[in-house]
Amino acid sequence: MMRVNPLLIAVILVSAVLSARAGQPGGPGGQGGPRGPAVPEGVKVQRDLAYAGDNDRKHKLDLYLPEKAEKPLPLLIWIYGGGWVMGDKAGRSPAVQLAAEGYAVACINYRLSDQAIFPAQIQDCKAAVRWLRANAAKYNIDPDHFGTWGGSAGGHLAALTGTSGGSKEFEPIGGNTEVSDRVQAVCDQYGPTDLLKMDEQAGGRGAFKHDDAKSPESHLIGGPIQENKEKAERANPIRYITKECPPFLIMHGDADNLVPIGQSEILLEALKKQGIEATLITVRSGHGGPAFDQPANVKVVKDFFDKHFKNAGAAKSDSPADAKSNAAKTDASEAAAAKAEKTLAGVQERLTQLQTEQSRLDMEVLKAQQRVNESRAAAGGRGANPAGRGTNPGGPGANPGGPGPNQGGPGPNPGGRGTNFGGRDPNMPPGQGTLRAADSLEYRKACVSAAQQYQVLDTKCLSLVKTMQGLAKESPGLSAELQARISETAAKVAARRRAILEKIGSLYVSAGEWKSALAAYMQVYKDIPEDQRAKESNLMGTLADLCEKVQDYKAAAFFYKSILDGLPEGQRWRNRALCDKLCRALEQAGDLKSALAVYKSMLEALPPNVRDADRGPATDLNRRIENLERQLGGKQ
Repeated sequence: MMRVNPLLIAVILVSAVLSARAGQPGGPGGQGGPRGPAVPEGVKVQRDLAYAGDNDRKHKLDLYLPEKAEKPLPLLIWIYGGGWVMGDKAGRSPAVQLAAEGYAVACINYRLSDQAIFPAQIQDCKAAVRWLRANAAKYNIDPDHFGTWGGSAGGHLAALTGTSGGSKEFEPIGGNTEVSDRVQAVCDQYGPTDLLKMDEQAGGRGAFKHDDAKSPESHLIGGPIQENKEKAERANPIRYITKECPPFLIMHGDADNLVPIGQSEILLEALKKQGIEATLITVRSGHGGPAFDQPANVKVVKDFFDKHFKNAGAAKSDSPADAKSNAAKTDASEAAAAKAEKTLAGVQERLTQLQTEQSRLDMEVLKAQQRVNESRAAAGGRGANPAGRGTNPGGPGANPGGPGPNQGGPGPNPGGRGTNFGGRDPNMPPGQGTLRAADSLEYRKACVSAAQQYQVLDTKCLSLVKTMQGLAKESPGLSAELQARISETAAKVAARRRAILEKIGSLYVSAGEWKSALAAYMQVYKDIPEDQRAKESNLMGTLADLCEKVQDYKAAAFFYKSILDGLPEGQRWRNRALCDKLCRALEQAGDLKSALAVYKSMLEALPPNVRDADRGPATDLNRRIENLERQLGGKQ
């Protein structure tokens, strides 16, 4: 048996962790509990059901069923990913949550490539389909409405199960051979299709070489894929597409460097060529990851299966009046969709215009910086940011200490997030370093002028934000695909506005206009959902520094404390620099009791041998504590 490259195992494992991060809440990393994904309320689970007539763990499945069901339920079969070399039915499964919404859900195991090479994996998936259909009455499952759903290698097997239904290509295992192995709908998320084209489509940007003899794809078929083309082609879902294939929903990350998005694009093209209903939705993500588990994207999948399993044929016996009413609703729905499409197109066009205008302004700022540097160089002086440093002296400039016309200047990327034009060096620990304005009056004036022009762009961008908010309110009646596009465009607009606001803030920092800089960065902070602000330590560090600049020490303390709260508990009070900044802000704000509490927490966090030493950090902390206690009038 071939040995798969351990490095590739690591790549796949990292991808699996990222994919699971926003998954089920039952266990560490969203992987579910020790026996499987968290079971939704009102759902029962039957575990380790053998589907192939043996006791192999890889031939078992877990079945999640609503506790109350009045009629047979459509079934979703979840197939996990992991490069065909790792994974288990007890891992992440976004499908399980739909068991609380009128679906039966089966999470199946299948043999991995270190146990058996292809076609063992698809033989196992088909055996599970047949067993579930043969036992449909026992488990109150609708045998005519089976769907497969999977991600990565699981997406590949979900697609292959869908396209090869009824094919004689793969010898059946596990019995029930008289039962159909067809499914009626497929959701394929970022799964491979044509293994032989993966490196070509990656264009040298992939995480590893799929043609390599030790790649997961080569391991799957038992040899290097380019030397075993027929075996690789046999694993290609596209090979089996006919006009009898079920509808497909395909989802893929636009920055996937493990499975090129071209794999999904050629699958879509082949399905449409045969007249099969198929949709490809591009997600702003890499290979898997939390984006696929966002509510909007999970809803896209649910709406897809609802359309084909719950809503099909619902109006077969409409009366003439009902038919007229339904026709009117259809017309209204189509008009709403057309309006939304037109609005989206307009927003996209205006976004492109904003990007062009921002690039022009970026260049103007860079030229202003270069003029200052050239003037200083001619006079034998220093650049606008002296000593080869950016406006944040806590971090080096783009060209630290080096000669040339850009010495200490903003660097080649003036569109960055505050590293050279102000704000915070992203490589600096949050809450450390001090913001500093440029020392050139000419450059400060240029920064103010540029910031004002960027504010005009922000006004335009804010208009787009409001347009997308209005569109989102109207979206519930639109198709799942259109809703997903609306969410994606809204995210692009929000990202563009953040970039503009951060540029405004950084320019005002360089100009020494602290209040204006604070207003810009505060708007960035307010636009971030509350449950995501804790991750923004760099932004909060910049805000804290700016609050100190304008002598709003209470607000500065709030941001320093927020950064500390985001640290692991064991590290929180050991971050001396950040804790000192918090205490300084608290003391300046007159909140001596809170400052005292922080110093005591810092002392308590010291190792016992350091805490009891006659000199060192403990001595300094004890001195500060005693000083504050005296100010407060006694022992606290």
